[in-house]
Amino acid sequence: MRLPTEQEWEKASRGQSANGLPYGPKFLPEGGNGKHTGLGATSPIGAYPAGASPYGVLDLSGNVWEWMLSSPDDAGALASVDVTAGTQRLIRGGCYANAPGHMKSTYRSKAGPGATFDILGLRVFVDRGAVDISHPSEGSRGRVWTQHPGPANRHRGLRALLRNRLRRRRPGADQGTTATATDPPR
Repeated sequence: MRLPTEQEWEKASRGQSANGLPYGPKFLPEGGNGKHTGLGATSPIGAYPAGASPYGVLDLSGNVWEWMLSSPDDAGALASVDVTAGTQRLIRGGCYANAPGHMKSTYRSKAGPGATFDILGLRVFVDRGAVDISHPSEGSRGRVWTQHPGPANRHRGLRALLRNRLRRRRPGADQGTTATATDPPR
């Protein structure tokens, strides 16, 4: 299991299209949890089905910023990713506190691995064959698992989330977390 690279995340978000948002070219209030909803907090995964990407991946626009394996200086290929401790990582997708401009598929920001905000979450990519997961499609390369912060995850950095949440049990098994699986981009 690993975080997606920026290129993998963007492909899951935009598919083959040049759309600025996962669900199309224009902002839709029902496309994701942002400042416009007035919730001021995270929402359950799948609460905005109108925001699905061309691949059917949900919650790529708003709700929580998602950590990328890529740093701002990476060239793009997985082999070029710098995994040095302390290296800033890209975050994508915007969050519940952001205006629509930050929720675009093309908008990027960065944060250090020790950042501890409830506006940060992660989406994990599982390479095919890395773990035994039943899968409906034989041609798929893997699965994408999403974990958003709940009360148990707040005030922990990326390293703590990876160490304490993803190593122990399957995603979603802990109280305060929610997980879903979706087909990854091809």
